[in-house]
Amino acid sequence: MFFSGLSSHLVHYLISEEKRGASMTFQVQLYYPGQIVPRSGQYGVINPLGRDTGYEITAVKGERFPPYSAGPGYGYRLNDPTRHRR
Repeated sequence: MFFSGLSSHLVHYLISEEKRGASMTFQVQLYYPGQIVPRSGQYGVINPLGRDTGYEITAVKGERFPPYSAGPGYGYRLNDPTRHRR
């Protein structure tokens, strides 16, 4: 999937996966630089083709996602939300 040229709004896209003859659909939320972080945690960097780059950032709820220096079209996906103990 190619994401260059998309606005910085929250993007939903579907990934279809064939598994044992049945189609499974997953909904993935992508966030872009400058958007407000909805939940603290580790976010993976996603390239414009929709693939994970192997890099992660730590983002804090309420702050903005940082710019990514590799170019336009890169986004972030929540990999590991922060867990709070009480």
